Amino acid sequence: MEQNTHRRFQICLIELEKINDTLSELYLDSNNLYNHKIGIFKIFRKLVINLRFMYETSEVSSQQITLSLGRMIIDHYSILYLLSTHSSRKEQLLRYYLYLIDSLQSRINTIQDFSSNFSEMSEEILKNNEISNSHDQNVVIKLKEFIFENKLNDIANEKDLENSNWKFVSSHPAKKNVYSWQELYNISKIPEHFSKAIQNHFSTFTHGLGMTILYSEDNPESTLYVYEFVTLIQALIGKMMLLNYPEELKNLELRQDFLDSGEAGWNDWK
Repeated sequence: MEQNTHRRFQICLIELEKINDTLSELYLDSNNLYNHKIGIFKIFRKLVINLRFMYETSEVSSQQITLSLGRMIIDHYSILYLLSTHSSRKEQLLRYYLYLIDSLQSRINTIQDFSSNFSEMSEEILKNNEISNSHDQNVVIKLKEFIFENKLNDIANEKDLENSNWKFVSSHPAKKNVYSWQELYNISKIPEHFSKAIQNHFSTFTHGLGMTILYSEDNPESTLYVYEFVTLIQALIGKMMLLNYPEELKNLELRQDFLDSGEAGWNDWK
């Protein structure tokens, strides 16, 4: 990676790790994912871990790995924005709980489908699967009850609630009844021309299509812009966390150039 790009990426990562360390003292040991602040922190923390991995492997990663990691990080950033910053707090809460339900239901279905394809399975595995599914089903029930008890259901239609559609369409226009990844990028401050590049160009590498053959590993410039792009995403993540945790982070000292970059990307990214 070019030295200046490497340094800018590192500076932003260090600032995000400061935020992570401060919030970890408050939320790391809690598994109360019913609490929106704790859940959002957990998503943020995973992002920081992945960013650290991207940085530490930058000198040895192939182009395909770099673009795949970049795509994954941008996807998670857009999810974090949708669940914590887009629209009203009420809408954020509903999307967050639907996101949890969707994740739990996916795990339930995966375990059931996997187990059904084996005629013989040990009693221990069957018992563990049963315990896991029972736990997840109970949490899903509680989350649905929470949505209705707090009257979060009145901002989404019945079908979206039934399908745990956390990407349901609200104020931002969409082509279908669920936001596409490109639309989620646009919602999360990424300009449309960049969104198209991520959705189309990054995906050809993520899915191992012909572009992995056409690009030469001898040309580092082909992936350099990915690190530059993710560097700006890091600054936006910092801005987002400062908005969501103003009291918790009020005494944290962060670099001014990091803060300025977040403000510029937030207000005037072209």
